[in-house]
Amino acid sequence: MLKGLQLKNIFLLFSLLVLLFNGCSKKEESENRLIIDNKKIEPKDIPPKEEENKTLSFSFIDIKNRELNVTTIDSRVITPQIRQPLVLFNLFSSYCKPCMGQMPYLNELQRIYQNDLFVVGVLIPTKEDKKSVARELKESLIEYYISYSKDNSLFINYISRALELPQKFAIPLSILYKNGKLYRYYEGAIPMEMLEIEIKNARKLL
Repeated sequence: MLKGLQLKNIFLLFSLLVLLFNGCSKKEESENRLIIDNKKIEPKDIPPKEEENKTLSFSFIDIKNRELNVTTIDSRVITPQIRQPLVLFNLFSSYCKPCMGQMPYLNELQRIYQNDLFVVGVLIPTKEDKKSVARELKESLIEYYISYSKDNSLFINYISRALELPQKFAIPLSILYKNGKLYRYYEGAIPMEMLEIEIKNARKLL
């Protein structure tokens, strides 16, 4: 009788060991499968982003043939010729009425905050833009810097990628940098009072 019980206990113990072994094997198999699955879902098919430290240089030229050099490193925009800590890039076109309507206000912001702010108009190139904007400058006494350079298109492409904008984004596009770092940006026409508030808030952080 005792011998029968011992055999039964040995059988039960053996069964438990088998179950435990199978359980461990399944757990290891499951873990291995997860690792394999993780390898499978790596974004190999997604195009790699641009090199973070890639340096790009742009040469702007205004109607007075003044050259302004702009360099981008990663997400920073370096403007060595500009002493002001705040730089506002305004991407616009002469066929855009809200863009042209903003020009006197941007001129006023440049005048009021001239110690801290430098406004750069970046004209989206079309055949008639230079003549139209030149006429507007003469009539409205616009004094802030406006670039007509062939590098405008390259800079606009850089900005659209850096801000992850759609291919056709709303203009005017206003981008405010503080000490070379992106502070705020706005697609489309916005009240100049709102832009002035952003400038005031950025000045407090200088």
